Amino acid sequence: MERVIFKGDQGYETARKNWDPHTDKYPKVFVFAQKTQDVANAIKWANENKVPIRARSGRHSLEVNLSQVTGGIVIDVSEMKKIKLNKKSGTVVVGTGRQWGELHTCLLGKDIWLHSAIALRLESEASP
Repeated sequence: MERVIFKGDQGYETARKNWDPHTDKYPKVFVFAQKTQDVANAIKWANENKVPIRARSGRHSLEVNLSQVTGGIVIDVSEMKKIKLNKKSGTVVVGTGRQWGELHTCLLGKDIWLHSAIALRLESEASP
């Protein structure tokens, strides 16, 4: 079940924190989704109540206040960390809250190769 923190609730200031300590936005509510249905429910509620929406995952947007909105809802997916490995098909389904290092650690030794766009670009630049 999702965690919901309204302005004035205990934990609100912690929920507001981003990598940029100068955020000046004060959302009405934070929804910390645990599954996709939580996200769908939050979007439906926001639409029904005409409340602006912001999505947030890693709290590190390079644009100041991009992931927050005064009086709106922040749908935070950072707690959606499920990893589903299908060795037969060689695929992995990864929750949007999972960070790259965590994913790498979880899959280490499972015969799954992970590549990032940066690693691929560097490899191609190094090619003759």
